[in-house]
Amino acid sequence: MRYQTKTLKYSFLGIALSAALSTIAVGLALREWRAEDTKDAAAFRSVAETVSRAISGNVTARLGGLSALQSGLIDGSIVPGPAFAAAAALVDKSTRGYLAINLIDAQRRIVQVWPEETNRSALGRVVGQTSAVVALLDDAIAAVAPRATNVVDLFQGGQGIAVYFPIRRDGRFEGFLNAVFRLGDLDADLLAIVPAGFRLQIADPARGTRHSHSVDRTVDRFFVSFDQRVLNQTLHIDVDLPRDPRRANERVQVLSWQIALSAAVGLTLSGYLIWTRKSRAEEALLASVLKSSPIAFVSVDRRGKIIKFNPAAEAMFGYASARMLDQSIEVLVPKDSRTKHADLVTKFFRSPVEHQYMGDWRWIEAIRADGSRFHISVLLTKAVIDGDQITTAMLTDMTGEQARQRELLRLVEERAIAAERAESASKAKTMFLASMSHELRTPLNAIIGFSDVMNQEIFGPIQPPKYREYLHDIHDSAQGLLALINDILDYSKMEAGALSLSITSFDIDDIIDHSIRTATGIAVDKGLTLNFDGDARLPLATGDPRATRQVLLNLMSNAVKFSPKGGSISIRRSLDGARKEIVVEIADHGPGIPKKDLADLGKPFFQTRQNSFVASEGTGLGLAICFGLMRAMGGRVEILSEVGRGTKARAIFKAAEDVPTANG
Repeated sequence: MRYQTKTLKYSFLGIALSAALSTIAVGLALREWRAEDTKDAAAFRSVAETVSRAISGNVTARLGGLSALQSGLIDGSIVPGPAFAAAAALVDKSTRGYLAINLIDAQRRIVQVWPEETNRSALGRVVGQTSAVVALLDDAIAAVAPRATNVVDLFQGGQGIAVYFPIRRDGRFEGFLNAVFRLGDLDADLLAIVPAGFRLQIADPARGTRHSHSVDRTVDRFFVSFDQRVLNQTLHIDVDLPRDPRRANERVQVLSWQIALSAAVGLTLSGYLIWTRKSRAEEALLASVLKSSPIAFVSVDRRGKIIKFNPAAEAMFGYASARMLDQSIEVLVPKDSRTKHADLVTKFFRSPVEHQYMGDWRWIEAIRADGSRFHISVLLTKAVIDGDQITTAMLTDMTGEQARQRELLRLVEERAIAAERAESASKAKTMFLASMSHELRTPLNAIIGFSDVMNQEIFGPIQPPKYREYLHDIHDSAQGLLALINDILDYSKMEAGALSLSITSFDIDDIIDHSIRTATGIAVDKGLTLNFDGDARLPLATGDPRATRQVLLNLMSNAVKFSPKGGSISIRRSLDGARKEIVVEIADHGPGIPKKDLADLGKPFFQTRQNSFVASEGTGLGLAICFGLMRAMGGRVEILSEVGRGTKARAIFKAAEDVPTANG
């Protein structure tokens, strides 16, 4: 009985001791888990802040590039056209991430886009289709300051942000410099920082910054929110990082094992081994990051002595890490900047912020081992470790950025000078052509008039009869030369912007009939047949009737001139209801146009012997005038051709909207 009682006593004592030890083990485990959670939250906060800095740097670089481009447009060093496209390309190369950089005139119409190949469809569009965007543009004009939209649907597809920089020169508003980028374009660099993903959205103004830089924990994830200003808008950024679900299972298993052992030594040893392993892993991970990082890291203690100097810092300054340990940070600062540097660091120590940039990198300099000075960007962070305040500087060499900015300014200046020279040469050519055309038309009209009088033999018969043939040749040659000079004069007017058109709604069938009657006269001489397909009536067209007659007659004359004798020419007009366009098509069965020449049609003075729509004689301006007149009327000319099978020329006009058809 005593044995059983003692055994039971010892059993109860063992149970109590096991319970006590288990309680201690549970308490120790819970405390360790809370410490791990705190470390994980701190690590995640660091990740979130890295995301914040990356987004801030990305947005700042984009807006800075646009600001430089706006300044060039205002002071005239950058002008619309090739100079603007070159400058926009350099800004995009320097800062990356733009979908489009556009010029918008004072009527909110997009007049130039970059890059043109992907944004050409936006040309001519009017921005500000909603009252909110119109109000924002008006605010930018009134404040003479750039503004950003809320999330908008982009011409290029998807959603993003558009920014508008007003252009005001000599007190006069001249339009906007506009750029757009998708929200999703910010993901590329940041996904390397937060592989689990993050969300980016425009914040609700009523929400404010309630969650700014605060870390929330749930069972399965960490979550942090912060705000980033973009001009007048606020980007609200959510970063979340899922927690490994296996961690919770491992904790339960460890706790069960510790309780089962009921041994303080085993629990303590297990906790110690787990803690040391985790610490070593964290140290190894940190050492790996510092060793492979392209950013220079330099850590100093409270005395200003260097305690960490990673390989990127060695490459930047030219010092070996072993030599720099326990050296003063002042070794890396030029002597004339050390006082200012010490003041900045002291203010940072005393401030409540945990990290901040030292200032504008353009005036922050460092010095290499060889004595050369260079500009750097410096981000300071601080932490208290084992009672000592440790400050870490993340350094970026800005030498390359300086070189890119200088090259950008040089190229912009060169392009501006080249554009000015080209414009001056074009104006001189246009003035010369216009002047010479006027001087030549006067004597030619006299030759035509007098030869016509002589042909009519008003003052008596012409003897001998051979002179009558000469007079016909003189009259015809003068008429042909006058037609060529008229082409030159018309094109000169178009280039000089002096061409006057009267845009109205008109019955295009009347002009087609008149053009066919005129072309029939020259078609009969070659034995050609003109076939017209036009049973149904068309709506009224929009354009200038006189210019329309000139375009159609020119295209028909070309078809007649280059069609084989005895052939036929088809003339057909139709209505494209979806596009609200009227299409007049003139098709021949001539030699056709080589594919390599199609792209050059419509250029002034371009001729090709195999081209059935460019004269083998004359100035080569006929099609150029047609293309120019159609563009001025809001239409276009399309040429479809195949060598040996003929050519189709299409004059495409806008149909008048909200008007009755020509027959009532």
